[in-house]
Amino acid sequence: MNSLLDSFNKPTYITYLNADYDYPITRYQLNLYRDYFEDILVFTHYTKQDNYIDILKASIPRDKVIVIKKPFEEEIVKNIKIANEISRGKTLLFINPAFFIHEYYTLIKILEASEQHYIIIDDKFDIKKLGFLLIKKELLNDYINSYEKIKKKEFNIEALEKLIFQNESTINLSTLKILEEIDYFYFKELDENFKKIEQGEYKNISKPIEFIEYLHFSRLIDLKQSAKWISYSQSVESLISTIARFFYF
Repeated sequence: MNSLLDSFNKPTYITYLNADYDYPITRYQLNLYRDYFEDILVFTHYTKQDNYIDILKASIPRDKVIVIKKPFEEEIVKNIKIANEISRGKTLLFINPAFFIHEYYTLIKILEASEQHYIIIDDKFDIKKLGFLLIKKELLNDYINSYEKIKKKEFNIEALEKLIFQNESTINLSTLKILEEIDYFYFKELDENFKKIEQGEYKNISKPIEFIEYLHFSRLIDLKQSAKWISYSQSVESLISTIARFFYF
């Protein structure tokens, strides 16, 4: 396998982990698939859970944790530029923590596709969520430099959208035969569910069964997890399970 991997230009894997929700399954996958990436950059924001940053750093000892002051999506272009500057790979691969890769063969498909395509996105790509975005650094650098030179202003989210959606080289995963439910599962509603719980909207949870399973299996992952997350996931799982009996069945 290593000889096959050595034949590819491995991308830099970039994700954002909201410190309130730990994302143990995502952290587990980062370790499981580490050899498929040149390096890994994990953005997280400052948290009163002082030990979460330490937990995160310990779970990816070979790679970098970037602590930011605001949620990633609030300064998405700024964070993309940071990742672009400090990454070692020739390609940037942004993956939402709710995007779960099924098997090694999916990553081989992604690496093969990255050799031929400059921009690859998931089929329902949302610029604010960055479900799956693979982009060549050379293309991104050239576009940023050209935009800022010609427009005389900072590269912004509108320019990023134009680069992605109006570029003739952009291709989506399904066109490459990388298929949801077969090669990956993207639980798009995960962060929305967390926000709904914060707002007390327990009856409006999307995909409650999948959400309950996510909370349960997250705690089974053999990685150190924050005490706050363990307590939170247990209480929310119990509450949603109780509500589901009355409202979803």
